[in-house]
Amino acid sequence: MSHYEIVETLGSTPPLCVAEVACRILNESFADDPNAIHSLSVNRVPCNQALADHPSVVVDAPPTIGDSSDPLYQVGMIGILNGILAVFGSKRLAIKFTDDKDVEGRHKMVGFCVVEDGPASD
Repeated sequence: MSHYEIVETLGSTPPLCVAEVACRILNESFADDPNAIHSLSVNRVPCNQALADHPSVVVDAPPTIGDSSDPLYQVGMIGILNGILAVFGSKRLAIKFTDDKDVEGRHKMVGFCVVEDGPASD
């Protein structure tokens, strides 16, 4: 399906912003295969300083144990997508989780949403 057919199929008036289209596609994909989309969305991979310094890609620098002078950066699918959306001045995507925890003490992923503001920066 072409991107024109996708937008036409969504049938929104007024037209959806890029983030809203991405969110709808992510939620449809999550409904089709929740395990695959969950894994792609919540897992991060190590990345280097060059990617961490990218002007729009969102990376994470989790705290480290011990005395490490070199930060350990991580990037995930949502950080890459939000980096792309930032170039277009679009709203950002976020993962939605339940408020309640499951029997293992974890919040369950339930889909995606669009947020007005981008990630906080220091």
